[in-house]
Amino acid sequence: MRHRYTAEITVDMSDTKRALVQDANTGERYVVTLASEWSGQECVGARIVSAIGPMYHGDLPSQDDVVERGASVMFDAIDKLDAKMDAEIGAYLQDRDEAGGLRYPFGAR
Repeated sequence: MRHRYTAEITVDMSDTKRALVQDANTGERYVVTLASEWSGQECVGARIVSAIGPMYHGDLPSQDDVVERGASVMFDAIDKLDAKMDAEIGAYLQDRDEAGGLRYPFGAR
């Protein structure tokens, strides 16, 4: 998520959320951890700091499950993932996000 601030930006690793993102070109899906970005006392955005993926069929609930039971079923599954989040994949996806190449189909929680 972009910001246009010239002041120093601080990433707050104590304020994180997780989200499912989809690469707009490849369709690959990843689970990412987002950390808030601050300029002084103002939250100015969030950045991807780690990720796992790509996710494969069966790793997460199906679209039908989400439609039938609500987005919380997806977030509950994301929260239960034990796999180690990878900062290198996160940096790659942050670059893709800044270039407008990611979609967030369910937002973040």
